[in-house]
Amino acid sequence: MRIQAMAGLVVAFLSASAAVAEPYLAAWKGVNCNACHVDQTGGWIRNDFGKNYGNGLQTFDWQGLTKPQPLNHQTPAYVAVGLDLHVDYFYNGLFTTEYASLSPPTLLPVVSSIQTGRESFSIYAHSNEAISGVVDYRVDNAAKSQMYGLITQLPADGYLKIGAFNPAYGLGLSDDDSLVRGPMGFTYDTILNGLEAGFYPDNFFVNAGVFNDPLSTLEKVESVKGGFHFSDFTIGGSFYGKDLDTSAYSTRYGAFGWIRLDPFVLLAEADQVTDGGGTQDLEAYHASLEADLGNDVFLRLASEYLDHRVKNGTEGFRHLVSLRCYPVRNLKVQADLARMDYTSSASPNEGNPGYSILLDTYFFY
Repeated sequence: MRIQAMAGLVVAFLSASAAVAEPYLAAWKGVNCNACHVDQTGGWIRNDFGKNYGNGLQTFDWQGLTKPQPLNHQTPAYVAVGLDLHVDYFYNGLFTTEYASLSPPTLLPVVSSIQTGRESFSIYAHSNEAISGVVDYRVDNAAKSQMYGLITQLPADGYLKIGAFNPAYGLGLSDDDSLVRGPMGFTYDTILNGLEAGFYPDNFFVNAGVFNDPLSTLEKVESVKGGFHFSDFTIGGSFYGKDLDTSAYSTRYGAFGWIRLDPFVLLAEADQVTDGGGTQDLEAYHASLEADLGNDVFLRLASEYLDHRVKNGTEGFRHLVSLRCYPVRNLKVQADLARMDYTSSASPNEGNPGYSILLDTYFFY
């Protein structure tokens, strides 16, 4: 039972990630996510600019993209496709005092596998310069696919989106195992049916949506994200509410931002969560520093913290060292080393750090 408990906790927090959105890339060039993605809040299929990410980022034409952009910088009516494929090697292990008496101390294996990650095929079709349709089909899990209509070129660089898609919240980090994404339910598996509108007047931005609660047809989910965006830094906040008129309401709110200090980019996010009408609260923090090593190679150091008011054994710190590079266009290779230190006395792993290694080959188009 002890081994099963340890395995469950480690897998829950150190599962393999599959990158879709990279706010670090937007931060490096001082633009918002919609400069490179069709979706105005980032992620999934890339537009013409975003598809050029890969080998030789400096060849990108960034003139005029110093603030969030509408889609009118793209070509006229056409149909475009996108593709995301991952193949990775993942190893997960745990050092535990139960085996410390062995010589040498033994690493208990939990997971070791070659596997595919999140795979998707996307179609983006213009009806005209302002109206588009987007389908992001998840090959690995069709139930988590996106499908929505998109209207752009509204006043104040506004847009309107209706269909099934991810709600906007926080930095939108690509790794679902991040403590400011996974435990709060903002992974790329979170697809809700609803309506979203956004505006980008000058250096201000706001994205707001209302969705159906997938568990109750009588209740709604609200999501709001907004802030100020400049070429060297962004600062903003988020709110997410579910079933707010009931005693079992859930809320998430927090602040996020990034600043570029060449040759570094610093990202940070802090969130507070209340579930079940206050019966379970948690807080999560993320801070990461990425350095540009040259030749399209980047080194990232990240630290995160998760804490529940009602301790359940999953509280603690997560530290990550990540190295990514773009050897050829449309190909990213990434190596991650993560460590989880549990701090709750409710955890059988308190004082026994968990480790994982991820080697990911990511093809995108």
